[in-house]
Amino acid sequence: MEVEKILIPSGVLRKVFFRSFFLQSLWNFKGMQNAGFLYVMRPVLDFLYPEAHERKNAYLRHLDFFNTHPYYASYIIGAVCAAEERYASTDSEDDLRRIVETKK
Repeated sequence: MEVEKILIPSGVLRKVFFRSFFLQSLWNFKGMQNAGFLYVMRPVLDFLYPEAHERKNAYLRHLDFFNTHPYYASYIIGAVCAAEERYASTDSEDDLRRIVETKK
């Protein structure tokens, strides 16, 4: 059975790009850059998960600890966007694990 692949539109990715400049705007001791990372990822999550409970789970998934150097943040953001895109298409536990492990 072939799975319908969901592709993130370029407009949504452009929003992620511009939001990535504000990744470090909110720091905390518990999660470091986690709130900024969720702010960056929000357009992708809103597009991929139109239902409220799925979107809430995705938000909570990205509120885990996240800390990186700003130069490398764009690579991690891109990898997580691709992993979220793949998870939204397949709903595989392996893809979910890959999303969480990419940020650690």
